[in-house]
Amino acid sequence: MKRRSFFKSFLILIYLLKSKVYGNIDVVYNEKKAKSHSSNIAHKKNICFIGIGGGGTNILADIAKNNPKNIFIHINSDKQSLALKKRGSKILLDNSNVGLGCGGDIECGKKSVTSKTKARLDFLTKHATKIYVISTLGGGVSSGATPEIIKYLQYDLKKDVVVFSVMPFNFEGAKRLKIANDSKNAISMYTDQHFILHNDSLLKKRFSQGIQSGFASMSRQIYNKINSIENEKI
Repeated sequence: MKRRSFFKSFLILIYLLKSKVYGNIDVVYNEKKAKSHSSNIAHKKNICFIGIGGGGTNILADIAKNNPKNIFIHINSDKQSLALKKRGSKILLDNSNVGLGCGGDIECGKKSVTSKTKARLDFLTKHATKIYVISTLGGGVSSGATPEIIKYLQYDLKKDVVVFSVMPFNFEGAKRLKIANDSKNAISMYTDQHFILHNDSLLKKRFSQGIQSGFASMSRQIYNKINSIENEKI
């Protein structure tokens, strides 16, 4: 059983690396479902969605496909990854690696949120009354930058912020899990609207269904929760 569990984890890890961590996330909606699910928020132009880091911006890209009229902001320190995003505004975080990621350095992620970054956020969110932030924790960019961005939006810009944090797989290692937990706790200090999802829940699905199907399910969970929150206002 241990050998089988290790083999399963190993295959998933290879898949993640091959897809550059969440690179192949794709929400599996057919056209009719997309219209019905997005109808509640598609015309609310004062709602802003922010994706932070590689995983967060990929999930955001999926949401943007079905809600073209909302405000979308992709934030990352990886220039190549940002270039792939087709819809919405982009903010390239400043760091010493110049256009590359932070390599798991959480301090690099924190320092990437400069005054220039904040000024850009202020401009792009000026007309937003509600902001949904999506971040996959564990890496340097998302774990370091997300708490700083949340604090700025919530306290300086006085925005209503809802955060979705996705925790890493356990097999990704103790260091990555600690970084994610530290970041999760920091985020919770700045907003009481913090929803936490766990990648390990994807492993509960039958492995034969494929990990990509699991990532699509994670994206749908976030998307459906956002719709649920918006429906509560009606």
